Parts: sequence; structure tokens; C-alpha cells
Amino acid sequence: MEETVVISQAELDQPEETSQRDVIAMIAMLDYLIAQIRPIDGMAAHCLMLARKSLGTARSPELH
Repeated sequence: MEETVVISQAELDQPEETSQRDVIAMIAMLDYLIAQIRPIDGMAAHCLMLARKSLGTARSPELH
């Protein structure tokens, strides 16, 4: 049986809050990926480092 979920435009317009704990977990995952990919592909590792920095500074300056 399929269930339909109705979401109002007001709900779509509101930004979702991401908890500090979730951001720290994402940064830790990026750190792991950077360490694993660096020996294989330096450019990909650099892109991941930029993503990590962006995530840290966008959410909380003390995380970068």
C-alpha cells in the first residue's frame, strides 16, 4: 500500500537545522575519506578538504 505525504510550501521554504553532533560526524567522515583517498588521488583529496573546510566554516567557524 502506497502512502502519500503532503508537504506545504511553507515547510519547504524553511531551512532544516543540522545539529552540531551531525556536523562533527560528517567532518569525521570526510577526514577518513581524505586519509584514504590521498595516496590514490591527490586532486580528489583536495576537493574533499575543500568540502570539509566549507562545511566547518558554514556551520561553525571553530570546526574548520
